[in-house]
Parts: sequence; structure tokens; C-alpha cells
Amino acid sequence: FFCDGCFMATQQQQVRQQILALLAQEPQTDAISRQVNFLERDLARLEASQPTGGGQDVLQEFCNSVLSLKYTDRYSGKSVPLYKSLDERVVNTLATKYASELMVCRKVPKIAGDLYKMIKELPKTSTVFQFETAANLKLNGPLSSKKANIMSATGVDGRMLMVKILLIDPDCQLPVDIRKTQLKFEAEICKELQMFNSQLSIVPTEVYHVSHPHHSTYHTDLTGLVMPRYVSTVSDSPSFFPLPIVKGLERVASALDFLHQWQIHEGVEGLVHMDVKGCNIFVDVSGAWFLGDFGSTRPVDSHVVSTTESFYPVARRSEFAKREQDWYMLLVVGLIESMNSKDEWHDHLCDDPDVRIVSDKKVQALANKLMGGELRAIISYLMLKAEV
Repeated sequence: FFCDGCFMATQQQQVRQQILALLAQEPQTDAISRQVNFLERDLARLEASQPTGGGQDVLQEFCNSVLSLKYTDRYSGKSVPLYKSLDERVVNTLATKYASELMVCRKVPKIAGDLYKMIKELPKTSTVFQFETAANLKLNGPLSSKKANIMSATGVDGRMLMVKILLIDPDCQLPVDIRKTQLKFEAEICKELQMFNSQLSIVPTEVYHVSHPHHSTYHTDLTGLVMPRYVSTVSDSPSFFPLPIVKGLERVASALDFLHQWQIHEGVEGLVHMDVKGCNIFVDVSGAWFLGDFGSTRPVDSHVVSTTESFYPVARRSEFAKREQDWYMLLVVGLIESMNSKDEWHDHLCDDPDVRIVSDKKVQALANKLMGGELRAIISYLMLKAEV
């Protein structure tokens, strides 16, 4: 009888032989290349899942990389481990279903940590099934490797959709009650915005609630946001010509104008998005821009819960939500999109490119370099609104 290790070694040998046989064929067609890619992926999974030897080494290297991650404690100023130990369920899932990914990122702590966090955040199977039933759609797994709770989906009518499952980030440092309250507020904003979908350049969103039977210890209630699936986000798109940038900025500015004056509740004098950036602005097939992701949105002058700190200078920050911050962040988006190489934005907008926090001086300098025309006009308008 074969032991588990011998059986897996035999499987690996068989897959290697199949790869060699395909590579020996002439001519090398696209179909053969695809088969080889599939087999190489299978081989990587087998090697990572092997109970002894190489597979265990790969898994151990991955775990060591994740455990080596540290962050600076804001109170003590000391560097402390991000994870004191790893969740066994997550590690087992990685070993059995994500072996090829383990092979790639096992020696790069940052990427290994991102993969571990993504799998840790994955909704459980029972959660997925209940949500599919409630929303009448099919979930097809995470949309990207960055966020496990944002999933691709298809509707019963065949529409391409994306779904954001509202889960508490296990690595967030805020108290749990504050995080829960903010998730409920995000769902409420999306639900109340539905009546304005046809009027605003905001991602149209349907809100669904799922209750877990038997009061699961994982989640007793779950909320999911169902949205159209867009071609891209502004940050992931290739460089735009000036006119589409102008039109896109105008659309987002119009959405911000509405939010800043919208009285969602009595006594609320408008909302501040707090997280205006390229990856939260979605682009459809016609090139139109739509503002989305209200996970950080707060009533004007209320306490800030979260924001993208790199897009707002330290000297301007406040513990309270201010409209000017939205305008400043949209200004930064406009300047980044106007660059020839927007991936290098931190070299042009930050005093220290390694820290990656924009500075007023650099923002003004880049804005002043823009030539006249509609792009310069919209940038000047945003500078005025942001009080730069």
C-alpha cells in the first residue's frame, strides 16, 4: 500500500510526464499551452499539499512570512507582530485550495499577508448559499485578491454583477461596536440612495439582508450590497485623454455636491464620503464615472471612522468629517489621472515618496503646471472647493 506521501509523489510524477509529453508535441499550439498551464497549476497544488517534504516546506515558508509581518503600535511606538498565531482553518484552506498561490507568494511577506487576510475574510459556504437564495443570483468567488468580501456574481437575467458582503475587518483597530454601527450606516446610505439612482453619478446598489439560523457564532445577520459590474475603476484604467478626465471629475463632483447637502436624517446636514479615490470610482463601458463605496461615509462634522490618509495632508486633518476633505481627495484623483505615468503619483505629489502622503506644496505645484483649457478649469474649481 502507498502511504499518503508516496501516493502524492506518484501523482506528481504522472503530471510531470503529461507536461513533458505535451511540450514535445509539434507544433506548439495555444490549446497545448493552455493544457500545460493547467497541469503546472495542478502540479503546484500537489507539491504544496504533500504531507511531507517539499509541500510542507512551502506551507511553512508561507506561514513564516505571514508571522514575520509587523506594525507600529500607535500608543507605544513599538513594532509588534501583526499576527501572534495563524487560524488553522485558514491555513488548511490555503493548503488544499490555493497551493499555486502559496508557491508564488510564500517568500514575500506583504503578498503572503494579503493572501492570508483574503482567505480569512472569505464568507462561509452557508453564508454564500443563503445570500444567493435571498438575492436570486450566483456568487462566483472574490473579484480580486485584494478583498475577499467583494465577489463577482451573475443575476437570474444574466447580468454581470458584483457583491460586497458587509463584514467586520478582523484587522481593524476600531472597537467592534463602532465598526458594526458604520456597516449599518453604509447599508442605510445605499438603500436610501436607490430612489436617486437615475439622477446621480453614484453606483446603483440594492441591499439584501440574510439572517443566520441557530444564531451562528460567525455572523447572526449578514448584509450584502448588489451592484452592476463595471469595466474597471479609475485607478485600474489605462491613462485617459483630458476630456474624459474632465467629464469624469464633473460627474463625481456632482455626486459630492448632492451628498454634501443630503439630509438622510433629520438633523443631519449632509454627508462626507471620506474615501474619494480612484479605486472607489467605477468606469462603465462608455467611459462614464460612478462614485461608490460608502464604507467610510460620515455625517458632516461627526467623528471620522476611516479614510485614505495618503490622499490628505497631515496638517489639514481633523477628527471630524469635513466637506473640504472630499474635494481635496477628488483634486488629487484629477491630478493623478492627468499624469503621463500615474503609477508614479507619489513622486510628484508627496514630500517623501516612501511615506506616500500628499503635500499642499506639491499639489499646488502640479496644478499650476497644467496648461489652460477644460482640465485646468476643473482642477482650479476643485482647488477652490478644497480651499487649497
